[in-house]
Amino acid sequence: MAGPLLRLEGQEAWVSLLRQLALQSLPGLPRGEEMASRFISILQWVASCDAQAACPPFFDFAFQELAHRVHELPRADIRHAAELLSQVHLERPDLLPSVASALARAVQPPEELPEVALYLSTLAALYSRVAALPKSEEASSHEERQTALMALAEKLSGGAERVQDLLTPSTVAHDATFLALSAFAQAVCRPVDDAPAARELLLQAGLRLFDSLCQTWSSDGEEPGEPRFSPQHVHIFITALRSFCVGKGSASPPASCLDVLQGVVKHTVASAADKEARLCLAVLQELAADPACPGSLKAILPGKEANEVHSMQGGEPSGPGGTAQRRMRAAMAASPGSEGASFAREGQERGFLRRMFGL
Repeated sequence: MAGPLLRLEGQEAWVSLLRQLALQSLPGLPRGEEMASRFISILQWVASCDAQAACPPFFDFAFQELAHRVHELPRADIRHAAELLSQVHLERPDLLPSVASALARAVQPPEELPEVALYLSTLAALYSRVAALPKSEEASSHEERQTALMALAEKLSGGAERVQDLLTPSTVAHDATFLALSAFAQAVCRPVDDAPAARELLLQAGLRLFDSLCQTWSSDGEEPGEPRFSPQHVHIFITALRSFCVGKGSASPPASCLDVLQGVVKHTVASAADKEARLCLAVLQELAADPACPGSLKAILPGKEANEVHSMQGGEPSGPGGTAQRRMRAAMAASPGSEGASFAREGQERGFLRRMFGL
C-alpha cells in the first residue's frame, strides 16, 4: 500500500523500496502457487511504474529469483512472466536465455482461440528479444541462447497447430487469427544465423498456418480467392507473405496464398476511389520492386501501370514507395472502431498488433 506513495515521493524513498523488493522482499516470499502469482503481480506493478531509472538492475534480480519459482506459477501467470521478460530492461541481458528457456518449458497453450493468439504473440516477442541478443564468444552462453530459441520455437509451432485445430468458418476471419499469423511474421523476420534450426521450425509452422488460413479464406469469399478483409487484415497478410516468402532462407509461396493475393490485388486495383486501397497498392508495388521477391509473386503483384488505372478512374496515384507502408499504417490507425484495434486493446495494454505493425 505504501508503494504508490513512495513512488510519488520519489528520490531516495522510491529507490529504497525497489532495492528492498529486489534484494529481500521477493526472495523472502513463501513458496507455493499463491505467492508465485503474487510475485508476478508485484513485477507487473513495478513495470507499470517505469522503474528503470530509479533501480536499473531490479528485473535482473527479480527474474533470477523467478527462475526458481517457474514450476509454481499458474498457467496465466507464466504467460504474464514471458510478456514482462520480453519488454523490461535488464542490466545483464545474458540472463535472458536461461529464464526464457525455463518459461518456455513450463508454458502450455490455452484452449480458446483469442487466448492462443495472445499466447503466440507473447512467445514471438520473447523469441525476437532472445534472437536480438549479440552473439557471445562464451560457449555456454551461446548454447543457452540456442536452447532458448529452440524451446520457444517448439512452443510456437505447437501453438500454430492449436490455431489450425480451432479454425472454423466463424473464426477464420477473427482478429485473433490474424494476431496469431502476425506472431509468426514477427519472429521469422528475425535473422538468427547461429540457430538455423529454430528459424526453420518457425518458418515451416508459420507457413502451414498461413496455407490453412488462405485455403479457408479462398473458399469463404464472395468470389474464389477474394475474401473479405479489413485494411488491418490486408496489411498483416502482406507482411506475412513478405516474411515467409521473400528474402534469404524464405519458402515458396503456397498456391492458396497466391490465390488470395490475386483477390487482394484485384480488389485493390479496382477500388480507385478508396484511400486505403491506394495505400495498399503502394505497399504491393513496394513488394513487387523488392529484388528478393520471387517470380511467382511478381507475376501477380501490380506494377506501375496500376497507377494509370487509378488515375483514369479518378484516384490519386500511389506515393513514393519508401513511405507507402507508413502511410498505410497511419490510415488504418485512424480508422474508427476497427476490430483489430479493439481486440488488441481488450487482450493486452500494449497489443502485439500495435507494437509490431503500428496499428
